[in-house]
Amino acid sequence: MLNDVFLNCFSHASFFPVITARVYKIFAFALGAGIAGMAGTIYANQYSAVSPEAFDFVQSVLFFSIVIVGGSSVPGIFLGVFVMFVLPEIFREFATWRYFIFGFAMIFTMILRPRGIWPATFGKIPRRLIKEGNNGN
Repeated sequence: MLNDVFLNCFSHASFFPVITARVYKIFAFALGAGIAGMAGTIYANQYSAVSPEAFDFVQSVLFFSIVIVGGSSVPGIFLGVFVMFVLPEIFREFATWRYFIFGFAMIFTMILRPRGIWPATFGKIPRRLIKEGNNGN
């Protein structure tokens, strides 16, 4: 009986101590903000000062290309860092071609692997939570 209330009406679920999607969204936002704050603290401690000039357009494009090439998962991000930082250091004699390699890697990845080299995988929704006749909407 109580299980049917939770499955059929999400407004009733707010009256009971049930973790809803809103709680997960707030937790994800807070966790991301905390990690970004820690990264900023480590960066400021390492370089002794933080200024807007430290993060120019090229730096933003580099971070964006890491996510595009690697994918949205944690192993994909590490793979993107390897492709965008380590490989150019290995082939240092091609340093003048670095931006061409970035562009080629992004285009190549978007054509062959649109979700990145190692995309994030999400769990399946349990059958008991999917309503019949709703077709996933």
